[in-house]
Amino acid sequence: MQSSRARDLVEKALEAAARLEAPRLEGASEVVIASCPGSEAYGGEYYLALRHSGVRALHVPCIEAAVHVLPYSSGGEVVVAFSAGGRDSYLMHLANAAAALGLSVSAYGPPLHPAYSDSLAELGVEYHSVEDRSGLALLIAPLMWSPKPWEARRVRLEEELRGLPDAIYWVRENYSSTIEILESGEAEYAAYTPTTEPGVRLVTRYHNARLVPLSSLERLRGSRIVAFYASVEEHAYKQALLSAKLRGVKIAEARLNTDPLTAPLYIALMGVLALPDSTRQKPLGTR
Repeated sequence: MQSSRARDLVEKALEAAARLEAPRLEGASEVVIASCPGSEAYGGEYYLALRHSGVRALHVPCIEAAVHVLPYSSGGEVVVAFSAGGRDSYLMHLANAAAALGLSVSAYGPPLHPAYSDSLAELGVEYHSVEDRSGLALLIAPLMWSPKPWEARRVRLEEELRGLPDAIYWVRENYSSTIEILESGEAEYAAYTPTTEPGVRLVTRYHNARLVPLSSLERLRGSRIVAFYASVEEHAYKQALLSAKLRGVKIAEARLNTDPLTAPLYIALMGVLALPDSTRQKPLGTR
């Protein structure tokens, strides 16, 4: 994708993220983040943002939250859910469980089917519909919502978010080989770490690569893999990368030497830049 077009997408995503009302966390003993299928990237990024800010949080799938978490909560939890939109029966199940327990749910995602939207409203779910064809807005929004870390880091994070459209050019220059591999479709797998998972999940939505933990590469002998990891994790995964290479796994490494919270954003930008311009007529990430 042309850098100028990718920059426009990022600008629109930033605008969409800024329009979203942040979840209300005042007085919460813990934040239960529930991700319905297809929205795991957003819940994962929100979880990281809250944990780095010192907020107690739990990130689980929607059904796990409905069946195993909310019924056994101690009280005072806030529930924030993410959806892939459309006919989301998983979110409906979560909403029914929360309503039965007297808990409110704030949910975010693409537009829902009208019947589902009406039913969720009746159950007291506050659903925030996000019109963003790139899928980036809900990856950016959690960094805007979360309480900010200490002063110096807070200022740096805010500067990075404001400068995200121009970061397109930095990403293209520094990760051109990764972008080319994604663009060619040669990568069978995209490997993630705890830091990079949200961004890698978006990459696998944009492209045909399958998702795999970086720690599980040894069994993929002969496969072509793009391994995304943050510099703060590099020491922990050196042995896993070396062992996989010795077993014939073909690995292209993408090392992110950025703040761990913004690393997923730059990975998502790599995925956007690797898209052909012919995607202009359909939402990004569709298959």
